[in-house]
Amino acid sequence: MTTALHMLQLALDGDRLARFGAGLGLDRRADSDGGYLCHALLTALFGAAAPKPFVLQVRAGGGPSLLAYAPADLPALAEIAALHATPDVYRIVDWPMSAAKPMPVFRPGQRLAFTVRVRPVVRIGRQHPCFKPGAEVDIFLARAEADRDGPKPDREDVYRQWLAAGLTQSGAALEQAALTGQRRTALLRRNAEGKRVAQRQQIDADLAGTLTVTEPEGFRRLVARGIGRHRAFGFGMLLLRPAA
Repeated sequence: MTTALHMLQLALDGDRLARFGAGLGLDRRADSDGGYLCHALLTALFGAAAPKPFVLQVRAGGGPSLLAYAPADLPALAEIAALHATPDVYRIVDWPMSAAKPMPVFRPGQRLAFTVRVRPVVRIGRQHPCFKPGAEVDIFLARAEADRDGPKPDREDVYRQWLAAGLTQSGAALEQAALTGQRRTALLRRNAEGKRVAQRQQIDADLAGTLTVTEPEGFRRLVARGIGRHRAFGFGMLLLRPAA
């Protein structure tokens, strides 16, 4: 049986969201894209039912909003938040202005256009000449440093191959993709003592292209889960539309 999938648009009160972040001691320079702030907010609202992946956007009226995928619809999530969240956190969401829609059932052979923001990283194995085993490294850098004497790989090609492999494993075939943006950012995480630390900066990339659905249920699971690492911090959400 196919599990329902909904796209949520949570309208947020910008002032209350800023106060929430200040209460967490967040440094806006370290959390420049708001990924950790939104992760913390969704956890405070919904606990284990927190939607992911998500994308932080600006509404037409100028306020922030979160797009996210979740198996539960908006009334069900509002009920969870009413039970789980503290009153000040609950009021960060403008519930009457929020919305949701059911995602359609995907079909074999269906062509879709997509955009996605990702961290294209790889875990290093034992044989890499430059990086320690287990290190998380940008896949372009890992390949470039693996063979310094060889021709330098093309970053866009490397990211495209990384994306194609992830889609192939999850019920879709990549038709074409382009690197539309990239930036170097740090990802905030808590260390073993529970204190926030900024990881070493890495590239996050925007990719856009088209794909074909090959196995609908596997692809639905991918959309619900997101692609790549750090999906709970604003990466990996496939935004879809009909292919031209």
